[in-house]
Amino acid sequence: MKIRERTVEVALTWLGTKYEDKQRVKQGGVDCVNFAAGVWEEVSGCDLIVLPEYFPQWHLHQKEERFLIGLESFGCREKPLDDRLIGDLLIFKFGLACSHCAIVMPNNTIIHSVVGRAVIMHRLLGMWRSPECLKHCYNFPGVID
Repeated sequence: MKIRERTVEVALTWLGTKYEDKQRVKQGGVDCVNFAAGVWEEVSGCDLIVLPEYFPQWHLHQKEERFLIGLESFGCREKPLDDRLIGDLLIFKFGLACSHCAIVMPNNTIIHSVVGRAVIMHRLLGMWRSPECLKHCYNFPGVID
């Protein structure tokens, strides 16, 4: 199975996992960045991805693009939004900085962990597609288009 298809397959196994800040337990609790890290750990077989310390609402008070800096230090590569493919990581801006991510799924859908809800999948529509919110697209480390 190709890596992009495997990313979709693994992401679906997290559906319904409740949202919980700073957690990464499938069917236990997970936030958006830990969801992406957990999916990638399973897909790639890499060692545990250790995320830098963060506070859940830092993006409401700081402009520093800590999320993007973290992605790039981990080896993710930015690509044009219009070139997104299944298995890519979309980055959204809420507040003053980019602070949310989702994995691209088939048929113009995304899967992500949503505050107050769970890991859900839905169409990439409305605010999720708006240029004010949808800001970047990244490949996971080592994934080549």
